[in-house]
Amino acid sequence: MPKKEPSPKPGGPRARPDLAVILFLTLLGSYAYFWQSRDWNSATRLMLTYALGDRHQLEIDGLEQQAGQREYNRFTRRHEMVAGDLAQVGPHYYTDKAPGQSLLGLPVYAIGQLIGLPEHPLNRPAIAYWPADYFVTLGTSGVATAALAVIVYAFSLRLGASHFAGMLLAVAYGLGTPAFL
Repeated sequence: MPKKEPSPKPGGPRARPDLAVILFLTLLGSYAYFWQSRDWNSATRLMLTYALGDRHQLEIDGLEQQAGQREYNRFTRRHEMVAGDLAQVGPHYYTDKAPGQSLLGLPVYAIGQLIGLPEHPLNRPAIAYWPADYFVTLGTSGVATAALAVIVYAFSLRLGASHFAGMLLAVAYGLGTPAFL
């Protein structure tokens, strides 16, 4: 019977927990510092999170002005939603996006309500800076991006990179790619 050669051990040092925590908190702090107001793409996802969290329904009725633009149609003689990332079915409005990001934001929004974030007001024009937008976006996209940077750091070490090179690669991912946006 031929002798089996031992499998090679993965190269490089193990990730240092202290560096991983510093990396995560530094990137999350950077994401928290830079605020981006919502666009139609993010607004419709946030409105679904608010509708599910506040009213437990899929319709974003009352929040549609936050996710689109209403204009007067001279042919139908009524105001209609003419732009934005939403769909109208009969009298109801829905997001036209996949619900994953909205569902991911639900626990974060629930925590925000527990600590005192107000419910999103209904039937109001778009609000440029709503505290829940910031909290939900940071708690979903910000945390996920910072966590992925830590994974990039740890994985680069397994591939043989030094701690410095791994940290540099993770910071480059976290701050120098579209993930930062």
